Amino acid sequence: MKKSAFISDVIFAFGAAFLPALCLLRYKRFPLWAALALSAIAGAFAAFAVFAFLRKKREKLCLEKRDEEMKEKLLLHLTLQGETKNLDYFSRFFEGHGEDGSPAPSPKAVRLGKRRGASFVKTEDGDFYPLFSLCPLDADRVAPLLCGEKDAAKYLLCGELSPEAEKLCARFDVRVMKGADVYRMLKKGDALPETYLGGDLPQRKKKRVTVWFAKANSRRFLLGGALILLTSLLTPFPFYYLVSGSILILSAVFVRIFGYR
Repeated sequence: MKKSAFISDVIFAFGAAFLPALCLLRYKRFPLWAALALSAIAGAFAAFAVFAFLRKKREKLCLEKRDEEMKEKLLLHLTLQGETKNLDYFSRFFEGHGEDGSPAPSPKAVRLGKRRGASFVKTEDGDFYPLFSLCPLDADRVAPLLCGEKDAAKYLLCGELSPEAEKLCARFDVRVMKGADVYRMLKKGDALPETYLGGDLPQRKKKRVTVWFAKANSRRFLLGGALILLTSLLTPFPFYYLVSGSILILSAVFVRIFGYR
């Protein structure tokens, strides 16, 4: 969320609270000066509440969005990098880190192995199988992990799994580390690649629901609601105008805060 959009949302919240309050107070026969003052107070409270909420949301969304983008870039990089380089990459990582990404107190013994066509990195913590592909791994790709030493813990490093492969791993006690887990592990160990193969990922097309709840639509809701509320000051039957106008204003605020850019 950009700073200009952040300030715009706060001003939007002030206006969205000020106008309905003003019309309602005038409907209740409050003097104009009192209605303006109380409406300004209501707008200030709304603006402060939205400011506090959006400040936390802004920080959280920036982190989540960046982490999601970096995770997707990492998975594409590992897929394009190929098996040989991935084995070398993870063997160097596990020499100095544990399976959660925390630094090891001393360098660990690491070697490469291969079982039924599946290569792995053997460490003191267990056997790590890096299998990255553009599509979710199916049960046939997972099958080689089910053989071998029963005492050694087995870890599958991958992007995504098919439901059948996931059930197979659970049944044979293969610990699965999907894309988000792999990303968090490497990030915690400060071992993310400096450059990524594949470049930037193409932007996904917006879904229709995203378009319906776009933040830009909040202006239409606000304008419609404002016109209806202003009409309530002129009509001899203001109640229904107040209700419908307030609903549109609330819809504008909801879309503005929770909608999509």
